Amino acid sequence: MAIRTRCDTGEADRDLFRISRGPNWRTHLRFDQVLVEQFQATQMAVHVVTGSLKATGVPEARGGRDGGWTGDITYGGSILHFAPTPGPARNAGHYAIFEFEKPYDEGFDHNWITGAHLEAFEGRYADVITDWMAEDL
Repeated sequence: MAIRTRCDTGEADRDLFRISRGPNWRTHLRFDQVLVEQFQATQMAVHVVTGSLKATGVPEARGGRDGGWTGDITYGGSILHFAPTPGPARNAGHYAIFEFEKPYDEGFDHNWITGAHLEAFEGRYADVITDWMAEDL
């Protein structure tokens, strides 16, 4: 009498190969969606006096063929030509630093990163990764 045990790693090998390639384009789109929602939260929280600072806000996502993804939200750069500011022009880069470091006053937090509650989005990125890893082949 013999007892034989066999371990079939075919499915595991297939999943490991898929994961080693990194997230697919659908997953990148879901990351982009979370980034845009974060950007919208910062747009709602940024302090507006002239509109110059708010107009410089830009979300940028980069995904490579290696499966990697990076998302940035930037304020204080050049004002987009198609987004004119309603008030007098300011050096938005200097103003961004000034506003960001300004202390809490009159019930308003000038640090729009804190005001946007971006930490609430961390779980959303984790959900995208979890969903991608659980996808069927």
